[in-house]
Amino acid sequence: MLADGSVLLDDRPITLARLDRRLGDLAKSNGVVWYYRESPHSQPPAVAIDVINLIIKYRLPLTMSTRPDFGDSIDDQGYVRTRR
Repeated sequence: MLADGSVLLDDRPITLARLDRRLGDLAKSNGVVWYYRESPHSQPPAVAIDVINLIIKYRLPLTMSTRPDFGDSIDDQGYVRTRR
């Protein structure tokens, strides 16, 4: 999720409709969503809520990262953990 509201999947722009289909496919294969948002300390773009709602819709496991390369993850206590 970019600060300007652009939604990316695998480093490419994607529409919400196409993301919906891709997340549905991911759910069928027991996949996991890795989520990163630019400027996490500022107000999220409105589309960020739509993206999270799609993730919830498909009950997909979610890992959040503070880095665009997903080199870390945020645990359930809010601590940032570096991936090895």
